[in-house]
Amino acid sequence: MILELGAELISSDAVALYELIKNAIDAGSPDVRVSVQVVLRRSLFLEALEALEDEGKVGPIRGKLLDNLEPNAPPAARAEFRATLLRAGDDPEEFDSALRAAYHDHNWIEVRDRGHGMSRLDLDKIFLTIGTRSRRSEKVSATGEFIAPGRTVLGDKGVGRLSAMRLGDHMVVRTTRAGEQYESLLDIDWTRFSHESSELIGDVELAPTRGPRKPDTAQQGTWILIRDLKGDWDTGTFKRMVDEQFKRIIDPFPASEHERRNDDRRDPNDVFQLRFNGHRHEIEGIPGWLLGQAHAVVTAEFGYEADGSPRLWGKIDYRHRSREKDFERNEAELMSLTDPIADRLIRTGPRTLRDMGPFRMQFHWYNRRILKEVTDLKMKRGDVLAAVNSWAGGLMVFRDGFRINPYGGLDDDWLELDKKALGARGYKVNRSQIIGSVNLTSRNFHLVEQTNREGLADNEYKQVLVGMLRHILISEFRNFIEHVDKERKVADESTVDDLEARIEEASDKIDVKLLDLRRNAPEQSEAIDELRRLAATLARLVDRAKAMAQEYEDDRSKFVHLAGIGLMVEFILHEIGRATTRALSVMEDIDVGRLDRSGSASMRTLQDQLKTLGKRVETLDPLSTSRRQTREQFDLAELIRQIVDGRSQQTARHRIEVTLHLPSRPLKVKAVKGMLIQILENLFENAVYWLKIEQRRRRGFEATIEIALDARARELTFTDNGPGIDLRRSEQVFEAFETSKPPGQGRGLGLFISREMAQYHDWELSLDQDTLNENGRTSTFVLELGDGS
Repeated sequence: MILELGAELISSDAVALYELIKNAIDAGSPDVRVSVQVVLRRSLFLEALEALEDEGKVGPIRGKLLDNLEPNAPPAARAEFRATLLRAGDDPEEFDSALRAAYHDHNWIEVRDRGHGMSRLDLDKIFLTIGTRSRRSEKVSATGEFIAPGRTVLGDKGVGRLSAMRLGDHMVVRTTRAGEQYESLLDIDWTRFSHESSELIGDVELAPTRGPRKPDTAQQGTWILIRDLKGDWDTGTFKRMVDEQFKRIIDPFPASEHERRNDDRRDPNDVFQLRFNGHRHEIEGIPGWLLGQAHAVVTAEFGYEADGSPRLWGKIDYRHRSREKDFERNEAELMSLTDPIADRLIRTGPRTLRDMGPFRMQFHWYNRRILKEVTDLKMKRGDVLAAVNSWAGGLMVFRDGFRINPYGGLDDDWLELDKKALGARGYKVNRSQIIGSVNLTSRNFHLVEQTNREGLADNEYKQVLVGMLRHILISEFRNFIEHVDKERKVADESTVDDLEARIEEASDKIDVKLLDLRRNAPEQSEAIDELRRLAATLARLVDRAKAMAQEYEDDRSKFVHLAGIGLMVEFILHEIGRATTRALSVMEDIDVGRLDRSGSASMRTLQDQLKTLGKRVETLDPLSTSRRQTREQFDLAELIRQIVDGRSQQTARHRIEVTLHLPSRPLKVKAVKGMLIQILENLFENAVYWLKIEQRRRRGFEATIEIALDARARELTFTDNGPGIDLRRSEQVFEAFETSKPPGQGRGLGLFISREMAQYHDWELSLDQDTLNENGRTSTFVLELGDGS
């Protein structure tokens, strides 16, 4: 079972080495030395053993082995390995034993640290006991509170030591604490636990022993030596491990000003000394020039207000277009957007968000199509692209500066960015464009690593983290750069009217020039007439383009209207479904035999439900195709009462009090009734959604909606006491596909369509920026109805 744990939990040699390194860091070591020596690759070793068993001819096998010893192995080790094989005779069994001994003695992995070390009791009670929680107890109290500020504690499951059996079949541990006179030793031969071993588990004794006396009692640290290596190591394998894995082991991004004040971030080459066959392998960080080539940089932070409520804020610097944007999301918005558990959060309240713990994230984004050469460094475009490729992969995750595998590699789409990009038009924000990191700390102890060290456990905290990161990458970043690029495209292109004016001006000049030409060159009259016909044709083409543009605007208006109908149908069908279900339930409860006593009450309930259904259908009627563009005169106050009455069961169900401030006399407007209904229904639907979240966020919260109609100013205001909207987003919320709701809850079209329909009537729909709630946000929409003409 132990061997299976070691084989299955640790997925690769790189992860195994990383686990041993993390143990050294947790022991408080200022640095870790990892040395690998390989004189003969394992594949050649196994091939020779198989040939000895099958053929039994020592001579050719010995010759092949001697010819294939690692050329860069230390000369002394190569010489000893060679001498061992040459001393062995031609007997296959003798040569087999000599080969195994040489492989055992001269191929090894060594991990040394200068941490606090272990006593003999620690080796026995902690190191030899799988699943001990000693590390976790260093950072979390029995009540679950974080108690080790400033202390880097990376492990907490007690299984990292199983990494050693992944790397080799034999391990020796030498360790000591400061003040002890002797070292403590532990020698384990994992093959004694294998299926090939005939020993009973009770006969295998594993006990630490006393080692040699220390020359200096102040000496401390741990030395792990692993032999009988299982991996097929060579220089190339080790270099790839360093380049692909270990260069990401420590957060490679330059420290921010905040980090420089609060952290002691170190060069990974000062922390890790990695050697293969005696040669040092340096860990390369992200080049500063590469970060400078990014077309956009995004930074964000999740933290808490003084009252403990969570907040997410950040900044987008779209360098390519010289545009910037700040964004911020409060607790209610975070409860909404952290899909896929938004529904659970709405039911249970903000506990998960409040217990998450603060974190930071940053990323550099590259539009690979427009990457350029770096002339100062004499780097061609291909060199720049190669550098991006070597670091791109999405968001890496670090805890206390040390990486959590496998996030940020090209084999792991943990945020489903590539999946999202494939289904999107325009910019495809995918992992190959992003070099970034998420920085956790020990305070995020609910974000626990899986036992196999392949990422975070899939709990509600990870789901909330994923929801926030996807919101930043897609809703905030991608939507912003697409919006900016669209603005630039519109600015760069001439409008049809501008083009028409230019062509008319040019045509006048052409006529003048043609008259001059006819006077000065009468023999060219035929060519001149042809030029005149071409100019006339051009003018007709402009007229046709203008007509097509008008048709496009008309079609756009129809599409906006149809999209609005679609949203309304969705809202209404939802309510119809609820009302119908309730009505059927009441009918099933009717006891025909007792109709005299209870039938009247049941039938009254049924009648109320069907009345609600009738009102919702009544609301749908003005949206029909035959009436969608028909302007009619009607009383706006009466329409508001009709809509509120149609929503009465919904607002009662969700304990929302609706207050109306309507004029005593009718306020007549001439408008497309269906469009006005859609505007008000969209405002209503948004208000109900956010009030439901606020009810779960704040105990005892009393939800209200207030609708006021000012006949003199011809102005309608719609206010709720929900979380409100940040003033910086007062225009952004009216853009198409802009939403703070999770997928399936909103499409970001409601307010966009409402404003379009208001503009169709020469009205204006906006947010009131003067009336703010206690958090300095607005939740009042104003519909200005114009002069009524």
